[in-house]
Amino acid sequence: MRPAAWRRTVGVAAILLVALGTWWAMARGAGDAAAETVEVTRGAFLDRATIRGEIKALRSVALTAPSDAGDLRILEMASNGAAVRKGDAVVAFDASILSQKLQEKQSELRASHAEIAKADAEGRLKLEEFTTGRVTAEFDVERSRLDVKAGELSSRFDEQKARLDLSDKQQKLQETDQVLDSGRAATSATVRGLEGKLERAQAEVGRSSRGLAALVIRAPSDGVMVVADNWRAGQFGQGTRPFQVGDTAWPGAQIGELPDLTSARMTATVDEVDRSRLSVGQEAILRVDALSDVDLPARIVAIGTLAKTDISSGWPPKRGFEVVLELARSESRLRPGMGAVARVAVAKHEAQVLVPSRALFAFAGRTVAYVSTRRGHERREVTVAYRNDETTAVAKGLQPGERVLLAPPAGMDAADVATAAGAR
Repeated sequence: MRPAAWRRTVGVAAILLVALGTWWAMARGAGDAAAETVEVTRGAFLDRATIRGEIKALRSVALTAPSDAGDLRILEMASNGAAVRKGDAVVAFDASILSQKLQEKQSELRASHAEIAKADAEGRLKLEEFTTGRVTAEFDVERSRLDVKAGELSSRFDEQKARLDLSDKQQKLQETDQVLDSGRAATSATVRGLEGKLERAQAEVGRSSRGLAALVIRAPSDGVMVVADNWRAGQFGQGTRPFQVGDTAWPGAQIGELPDLTSARMTATVDEVDRSRLSVGQEAILRVDALSDVDLPARIVAIGTLAKTDISSGWPPKRGFEVVLELARSESRLRPGMGAVARVAVAKHEAQVLVPSRALFAFAGRTVAYVSTRRGHERREVTVAYRNDETTAVAKGLQPGERVLLAPPAGMDAADVATAAGAR
């Protein structure tokens, strides 16, 4: 090749290399500009324990089916979570069976009244008959006494005969008095027995009337309707479901409740490790699953001392300690049964190097951060001192003021990189 041609070839190659280098630098600069970074800071690290539980009301009014009306079918019911006012009908049961029973008891009551009237009338007739017999016996005694006096003036035989007749008449008068007293006692006993039957019939009518009135459950106060689970409705191994229209409620069954939302608390079950980190009085931030737009301040007010078996955790059931958190303020949108997560501040470490937990990654079995420098991105191994879901305190590897990427740089093999917080 001629020297001139060689020089031209070398020149073209140099121009291409310069252009390629310029393009690579521009592309890298564009990628760097697009990468999101965050500054490493120094401050206090809050060591938090994250616990999951549900909202419960400390005070509530139970809504139960009548205890003396037998099994009842639900005809109407307020929907779960519906706001109700005092006096509103929240549950209505089928009244057909109880109405029929009330009619039967009312018929028995009317029959009892008729029996008493009949017994009283028959008793009066018998007493009148006995009274007439006694008057006749008294008249016979008086006439016999006159015969005795007349016999004293005649023969001795007539006198003795008159005295014997008087004795017979007096004996008959005594027997008549006994019959009259027995008749009065028998009539009184019969009437008392029927009056007892009448009282029982009246009690049955009153009970049926009250039961009929109790077939409509009204809200005793303002609140929110929370429908209870019908454990009879679920099949074995499939759990339960709430009561619904058409279900049959047994006597005394709790159909629902009206919780006092001002007494709402969160209850959770924690394992032994978390139990050792928690104590009464620790403050927490509560996030309700259904109310993601608000954080509620709370504090621990009670921790169980004995482990309990949680049968709702599946099989085999887990054992844990109950923790109760009290809300610092009420929230009208809260409902019992809502799931919630509480982040409890269990310790505070001052003067720590802090970085968001999502800015740390697992690479080749190590925890690394991607530090933005003037020369580009530097993968740097870090040592973690403390960590929670949001923030990590770094003991070694980063300095306050440095900036780290929130995602691995472009071109990094994603198969080798995972967020450190998620990989732990």
